[in-house]
Amino acid sequence: VKEQNKKGSAMEKASTKEVEKGLQSHN
Repeated sequence: VKEQNKKGSAMEKASTKEVEKGLQSHN
């Protein structure tokens, strides 16, 4: 379960970075 949580967190961080990149691109 812990490993899954780590993977989930990494994916969340990656998606957040992608969103931030998208916001910066729009600006």
